[in-house]
Amino acid sequence: LLLYIGSYRGANSRIHPQYQDNPMLKTAADLIASAQQNINCVSAAEAKALFDASADCAVIIDVRDTESAAESKLTNSVNISRGLLEIKVAKTCPHADTLIFTHCAGGGRASLSALTLQEMGYTRVYAITEKFKDIKFNKGASFDRGAFFNLGGILCVLHKSVRRAFVGFYLYV
Repeated sequence: LLLYIGSYRGANSRIHPQYQDNPMLKTAADLIASAQQNINCVSAAEAKALFDASADCAVIIDVRDTESAAESKLTNSVNISRGLLEIKVAKTCPHADTLIFTHCAGGGRASLSALTLQEMGYTRVYAITEKFKDIKFNKGASFDRGAFFNLGGILCVLHKSVRRAFVGFYLYV
């Protein structure tokens, strides 16, 4: 069985011609489009506004593979690759009402990850559906409002105004 799926931006024409008439097969683009109809998709600017307005802990999950995240990452993001999300997310986000933003290189994996998190029971999940380079280099979308700290397995971002009280817990990323 040989299928050529290719990039999710390619739609249905990427399926090997022998299997193209099979209505049971869905492409990655189909799955992503379906996910995006059932999740909260936001731009980097919208995510930044929600992030800044939140008085609670907020977590930015980079669902790209570890190597990509090691090359370049958003300030204050934590890398949990999409393939390990269900296994590792509870350590970072132990509460269902944690404000969570997912992002990836192009928005597809972030969307699928946001859907997975919703299905797991998380209630405040947003997928940033812009390309990583657009998020990273858009100064208005900088997610730097404080420092991450880990206290009892709960990863939080503190507002700059609150940082002084937690000097012993600083961990700059």
